Amino acid sequence: MKVQACLTIFGSLALFTATSAVHIKRHHAELEGEDWIQSIPQILARDPTALPEQWFDQKIDHFAHKTSVFKQRYFVNSTYFKPGGPVYLYSPGEGPARPVGGGQLRNLAAATNGLMIGLEHRYYGKSLPTEKSNFEGMKYLTVDQGLADFANFIKNFKYQGVSPKTKWALVGGSYAGAQASWGRQKYPELIHAALASSGPVQAKADFFEYDLALTEAIPCAEDLHQVTKYIDTVLDNGNKKDILKIKTAFGLQNITDNADFAFAYTDILAGLVQYYKPAKVDPLEAFCSPFAFAKTMPEKLKVWGDYIRSQVTGPDSLHFYDYDGMRKNLAHDDTKGWYWQTCIELGYFQTAPRGKLPRVRSKYCDLKQQLGACEKIFGRKMSPSIDQFNRKHKGWNVRTSRIFYADGEIDPWRKLSVNSPNAPKRTSKPANPLFVIKKGSHCTDLGSDSPFDTQSLKDARKSEIEAFKKWML
Repeated sequence: MKVQACLTIFGSLALFTATSAVHIKRHHAELEGEDWIQSIPQILARDPTALPEQWFDQKIDHFAHKTSVFKQRYFVNSTYFKPGGPVYLYSPGEGPARPVGGGQLRNLAAATNGLMIGLEHRYYGKSLPTEKSNFEGMKYLTVDQGLADFANFIKNFKYQGVSPKTKWALVGGSYAGAQASWGRQKYPELIHAALASSGPVQAKADFFEYDLALTEAIPCAEDLHQVTKYIDTVLDNGNKKDILKIKTAFGLQNITDNADFAFAYTDILAGLVQYYKPAKVDPLEAFCSPFAFAKTMPEKLKVWGDYIRSQVTGPDSLHFYDYDGMRKNLAHDDTKGWYWQTCIELGYFQTAPRGKLPRVRSKYCDLKQQLGACEKIFGRKMSPSIDQFNRKHKGWNVRTSRIFYADGEIDPWRKLSVNSPNAPKRTSKPANPLFVIKKGSHCTDLGSDSPFDTQSLKDARKSEIEAFKKWML
């Protein structure tokens, strides 16, 4: 998941919390393994039938006496499967499904002779229960309907070597990681185990802690705080010429609404932390190093502005901050689906910390602005029922066994996970493993191995494999 919305660097789950098409692409590259994703075209070039789209007749409404169904897309990979082996059901969450077979999912299947399945989430990609994406058309997009999709699929999936005794595990990262936790808890008789990577299981509307995580991770956070306060002052004064000058410095001059602009320029930066990956040149240090030579406010503004401009490519990217435009365009859109889920149920609205708390985000990024975006997009006032949702799904109080919770230390979404410093204290146990990856970011454990992997990341992946060998064999 996600930064709230994204232009080019960056969604779901994560991600406003709306995830742009570009964010989804990068997000899933991290989760599913870049090497695997790059190999898919080559595999299909050799054999167009090697990784076929398949379709499951899924109920539109699991909680009503109706027989209406829609076509839910899924992919199967049997490379490592032996009859009697487990099934790993991977959810791509708030984005389109693609053939599965990379990253940690591949490692789990190889270690246990498992079958890999990628099941597309309703209302994303090609799995559309309804054609309309207005308020009425989106009503079947809920967490409970999505979890029931898993259950119905497991009960009715037919494959040689898979029997009623076969053990199933849910695997997901970000929003899909939270799904894995919620699904294992709700359907323990069907879902034997779950890997919840970077899963924000604790829904929250005013998610200011996301911004606190940015200030904790970015070495030059104080410089950014000073720039943000200056921009807030310019926006407060209301001089159109001065405001346009600042927007232009960031390459965001086409965003007319000041609050939307205030959200956008920080949101793009958030991807640096959320998707941080060690490299020969540390990306956070590389971003911050020019501030050492920026002594005046115009110089600091230029450093940040130049970075944002470098991330904004193509006119379509700005669409994701054009809430009025999103409302006018009622054609289905994955970004719109994620907005719906956050507006109606999950929250996850990334806001600016108040008072004297350190912040990178503008004060204009408040809950009112986020809920206003919901109203602009869907045409009516909306507010997620956070307390009710957390009571139903237990949030970070879940105690169900055989759920492996893995989180990156600097991942902003860790603030809403079971491994959050704010969550009830618990100890990692064999039946309930917990792992915080040192200097790790969002869903980093699900990706492919890299020469720059830290020892902590290697240990996390090894621990996951060992746990699932005990649970699934």
